Amino acid sequence: MISRIYGLGSVFGKTLRDSGRVALGLGLLVGILNLFTAATIADQFATAADRALFAAQMEALPALFQGLLGPPVNVEALPGFISWRMVGFLPIMVGFFSIVALTGTLAGEATSGTLELILSTPVSRVRLAVQKYGAHVVAVVVAMTLAAILTWVGAGAFATLPEDSLSILDALSEFGMVAVMALLAGSLGFALAPLLGRGVAAGVAAAYLFGSYAVNGYADIVPGFGILRQGSMFYWTEHHRPMAGAYDWPPVIGVAALAVSLAAIGVWLFQRRDLAATVGLGGRLRVRGRLLGNAPTDGWSLRGPGLRSLGERLPAALAWGGGLGLYGFVIAVSADEFAASLSAVPQIVEMIRQFYPNIDFSTAGGILQLAIFGFVALVAGVASGTLVAGWASDERAKRLELVMSTPIERVSWFIRSALGVLLSAFAIGIVIGLATALGAATAGDPALSVFSGGVVIGLYAAALAGFGILVFGLGFSQFAGGAVGGATLAFYLIDLLGGILQLPEFITDISLTRHLGEPMAGTYDWPGMAVCLAVAVGGTLVGAWRFARRDLG
Repeated sequence: MISRIYGLGSVFGKTLRDSGRVALGLGLLVGILNLFTAATIADQFATAADRALFAAQMEALPALFQGLLGPPVNVEALPGFISWRMVGFLPIMVGFFSIVALTGTLAGEATSGTLELILSTPVSRVRLAVQKYGAHVVAVVVAMTLAAILTWVGAGAFATLPEDSLSILDALSEFGMVAVMALLAGSLGFALAPLLGRGVAAGVAAAYLFGSYAVNGYADIVPGFGILRQGSMFYWTEHHRPMAGAYDWPPVIGVAALAVSLAAIGVWLFQRRDLAATVGLGGRLRVRGRLLGNAPTDGWSLRGPGLRSLGERLPAALAWGGGLGLYGFVIAVSADEFAASLSAVPQIVEMIRQFYPNIDFSTAGGILQLAIFGFVALVAGVASGTLVAGWASDERAKRLELVMSTPIERVSWFIRSALGVLLSAFAIGIVIGLATALGAATAGDPALSVFSGGVVIGLYAAALAGFGILVFGLGFSQFAGGAVGGATLAFYLIDLLGGILQLPEFITDISLTRHLGEPMAGTYDWPGMAVCLAVAVGGTLVGAWRFARRDLG
């Protein structure tokens, strides 16, 4: 019975066993971050007067900043501040985990051929899909329960005022909302994966997750977002903040019901379609007078391991870049509205200029650098991790053994196929740069620096891919994609919490994103970009050297 719940006795147990450690690590990470935040706020704002002044300052923030954090509710209390500053963003973090897991649990295994073996046993497709999805639901619930318990412990341990008290029910209620929102994003990818494949489905689901977050936050500034926010799960659930004293259960239940519905669609499509058969989105292109079909089934994408690798990953890269680029385009077109919102609070403008003296916030480039650059770099890093994970799956699925049986040198295959991964990761930034530059030009602002910001994001994504390629070359193919995602999240959290936790400079400098400059505003950190290039190239070369000297598998 134990092995059927957590072990090799069932599909459910095996899936939960495979994802359980990652889920526990995610819950532990979130809980520890909330513990540190509670300790810092309680230490810096120990009296009621300090808290009241702090709350007034937060409420005075312009919409440009409140867009990504949401309106502050009861932030003078410790649980309310944690809800506003930390929990409000968690559906994005947990949602990415859910998307990667649910788009790969069936579509990824179908592509690798492992599902054919499983389905040769007396296990039906419906049972297989339901158990895999159910195991992921349990993993997310366990992770968020652990995070809620640690947050409850932290609020109780560091409470300095009567209103700092937090009940375990309030914590569980808020993190339950995070769980169902993350599962909705993952369920969307789960439903699309049988049709579009793992990479494109993950890109579409991530675009919805991030897009719903952005349109809800900036609906009062950007024309048209007010209509789009009607489809945002962040808008539906914005009044459910139990840790801040506000409950609104019907939208949360609605999100859960929608997630279950999408999961049912995914199960139905998986049952009805051929394994690994997807709908081509690339169309047909004519290059040098020759027709090229949908990559990677024919044409240029079969001409060697490099083009094959590029052809397999380019559609997903374009989907990720297109979603992020569309968001950047809308922000760039609405730069005047953002600038007016920022200028409405001169004190905030003066404070920002102390940290960003070289940014002109009256231009689209300045607004893009301040409002979205860091977050877009985060999503691009996650996208890079999915590309690396797909490439590394060749060894886990034993396809690489067949490739290596042909007259091709190991080093040659590794470098050429890894180059396809690096170019795909870089393409994410190119698409972002083109879309945002078009938005800046539409607004009448300089477009070249905005495009260069996208190029820098592409270079950063390629550097992260180079790190994953190194991990693969060292023999840890199962951790290659996760290592990229972990490094991306670590860099983002170091930037996010460096000031709050007053981390020493030698720790904050670990984050690679701190060394990218302010490229969308025209300020470049050339040594930092040289480091990105060195990581991408060096990771590939060292990985190739080690790959040539180790056994497969």
